[in-house]
Parts: sequence; C-alpha cells; structure tokens
Amino acid sequence: MIITLVILFVIGYLLIALEHPLKVNKATFALIMCGVMWSVYALTTHDPELGEKMPTILGETAEILFFLIGAMTIVEHIDRYGGFSFITEKITAKNKRRLMWVLAFFAFFMSAVLDNMTTTIIMVMMIRRMMPDQKERWIFAGVIVLAANAGGAWSPIGDVTTIMLWMADKVTTVKLIINLLLPSLVSMIVPLAIASRWIKEEPVHQLHINPDHGPQQIATEFPGVSRAMLILGVAGLLFVPIFKSVTHLPPYLGMMFSLGIIWCFTEIIISRYHIDPKFGGRVSHAMRHIDMSTILFFLGILMSVSAL
Repeated sequence: MIITLVILFVIGYLLIALEHPLKVNKATFALIMCGVMWSVYALTTHDPELGEKMPTILGETAEILFFLIGAMTIVEHIDRYGGFSFITEKITAKNKRRLMWVLAFFAFFMSAVLDNMTTTIIMVMMIRRMMPDQKERWIFAGVIVLAANAGGAWSPIGDVTTIMLWMADKVTTVKLIINLLLPSLVSMIVPLAIASRWIKEEPVHQLHINPDHGPQQIATEFPGVSRAMLILGVAGLLFVPIFKSVTHLPPYLGMMFSLGIIWCFTEIIISRYHIDPKFGGRVSHAMRHIDMSTILFFLGILMSVSAL
C-alpha cells in the first residue's frame, strides 16, 4: 500500500508540474490525486475508524485554507483600491541597474507580508510598463521571482510552506526570522549581483499609469483612501502573528478578525465617499475574484500529504 501511495503521489506531482504543456489546471490533478490516494488507503486498510478520523484531518487542512482565503481576499482588496499602485509610483531610481536593486529589496520585504506569488505579479506588472526591451524584462522578472521567494521564506506568513509549519507550531515567529533572515538575504543578493552585471546603467523610463482604469482611478480620485486601505491591509496581515502569540488561538481566527475589521472600514468608506458600486469596492466583490483554483489545488495537495 505504501509503495502504491508513493507512486500515485509522484505521478500526480509530475502531472501538476506539466500543467502548462498539458493545458490542464494543476488543481485538477491535485484533486484527482487526493481522491485516488484516499480511496486506495481506505480499500487496503479497512480501518473502521477512518470515517471518524476524516473530520479531524479535514479540519486541520481547512484551517490553512481559511487562512489563505482571508489573506488572498485582503490582498485583492488592497489592489482594488490602488494600494499597490500607490507603492509602485513611489519607486524611483536614476538608472536601470539601481532600479533592479531597489525592486529586488522591495520584493524581498513585500513578500514577507504578502505571499510571494502576489508580490511577483505586482512587481512584474510594473516592470512591463517600465521596460520596453523584452530581454531586460526577463532579467528583471527572474530577479523579482528569486527575491520574492527568498523574502517569503523568513516570514511566518510569507509563503504557504512557512504558513503550514507555523500553524502546526513547528516553528515560532522570532526564531524563524532570526535563523532565516540572513540566509534569505544571501540567496537574493548573490543572484542579484550577478544579474545586475547584465543590465546597462541607462536611464529608466517613467512609469505611465492610466488614471481612468480600475484601481488607478480610485488612487487618483481618493489617494487618502488608497493609502488608508494599504496601511490597514498590511497592518491586518501583520496582526495575525501577534494575535497567535497573545491568544494562542489558531492563526486563521486572527486572519478572519482582520478581514472583518477591513470589511467594516470599507463599508464606512463607501458610504462616506459615495464610491460608485460599479467599481466593486466591497470585500464581497474581492472574494469573487480570488484565485479559488489555487485554494482547491492546496486542498488536494494537503489532503494527499495527509494520506501519505
């Protein structure tokens, strides 16, 4: 049975890795893998108590999923109010090489609060507007991916892997930061130093933003709202480790509490500033646009690992 489960897991992970060539969403393979592995386990062990154990196993997985749903909703909500646009407008450098270092360090610390995927998407969208040369965009994007992954490694809420370890009480916030901050910095700075040699010290093109489009419109018309939403959202994410340390309650409760505060603040802002409902500025609108396929992917992976 053990060999069968391992083989199924390896095949499932191989199909997940081939998502783009196969043109099938990775969540598909993760959910199928989960169902097949648990079926094999149930049919081969004939454990009479398996039905009683499943709610506990699913509950542990659900804690991580609710945490991710809350975090993704907060990040999506910040973006809808132009919070990230407000940040990127403030990033300036005299030449491209210096800009690469600024963006890398910004992605490094930004991904420690947000997740590395969101950080990468935000930063890559920005360099697409600043770098007309495709080869330079590739180099910048590669550095940003490395910096975002390195930044997510030393924070308890910066990456799904560290979130899982932290929620399971395998690591603590302080010791995680102390032990991994320096190695994470090294893993970013070394490739950054190499990549910067491939970039010429040329002037940087100005960042052009369409003020009549989505979040940029809100950031232009209500800059104070964008700043407030950014500060409140980041503070809500940073509050979660504090909540866990003080109350010793599961982190997803802290994330849900932060989401509730942001939701209440948003309703007050919409009423006060008479923001057009067509913009979709409510938290409920942000929930509809989070990447649920990623949530289901993690459900499949985590339940497959539980089967192992």
